[in-house]
Amino acid sequence: MIGDEILVKGTIGPYFDVTTRLVRLRLLNGSNARLYHFGFADDRSFSLVATEGGLLAEPWETDRLYLSPGERAEIVVAFEPGERVEPRSSPSEYGGLLGRLDGLADRLDICQFRAAGTLADDAELPAELGVAPDLAGDAVAKERSFTLASDQINGRSMAMDRIDFGVREGTVEAWEVTNDNGLTITSTVKQMKDRTCVFWEGPAIGKSITIDKGTHLWTFTETDEGTLVHTEESWDAELLDSLKGPDHDAVANMLGGGLDIWLKALKTEAETSHGRSS
Repeated sequence: MIGDEILVKGTIGPYFDVTTRLVRLRLLNGSNARLYHFGFADDRSFSLVATEGGLLAEPWETDRLYLSPGERAEIVVAFEPGERVEPRSSPSEYGGLLGRLDGLADRLDICQFRAAGTLADDAELPAELGVAPDLAGDAVAKERSFTLASDQINGRSMAMDRIDFGVREGTVEAWEVTNDNGLTITSTVKQMKDRTCVFWEGPAIGKSITIDKGTHLWTFTETDEGTLVHTEESWDAELLDSLKGPDHDAVANMLGGGLDIWLKALKTEAETSHGRSS
């Protein structure tokens, strides 16, 4: 369950009195499941200056920032005298399970900044921030490989009473990290009619779910506004068939979220290729 009341340092609906033009904010997503699509209510830009790994080499200007549970970031934002503005989590761009964790249509104001009538303006954001050490010429003491899959690293779940290895201070190690959470999909096109339809099917094999056969039929119809895409999907999945209630819905929503991503990618590619809305 994703909550709809946002607390900042244990407070609902807090505000902050701004006395300087530039303000540095240290952000931490303390939610246990929700992702935040962080920005400001007026879509103003701000500068990302640091993450969990420390200062960036230089400020990165943006107007949106994703924060997953436990993730940290530091930003610098500029204010005008007398204004009031809310940092906001915007609605999700996705559907399905990913969209649910991302808030779907939720629009949540985090707090409010209230700028004074006169703001001190005696600071500037440096063009250069932290400089990472150049380790290219240093001897590598050890190489390690990490495979991330579901809630495990290298096949082992986290345990608070276990430390898998230590790194000696002052040494350099080379780490290779592999994300093994995806699906291996094999598709066979069964039918294709130019500008009319495409029909394909095949299995999808993953760590948490195996789909013996997925069947996909997409048909395309020209309209005055562009192209209407109609999809028919079916999944023959033993896991999905065995689940009941909320668990069944969660997996089905995850698969539906993947379909949403496919359709958005198709729309983007079509509009880019033809230079118009489709």
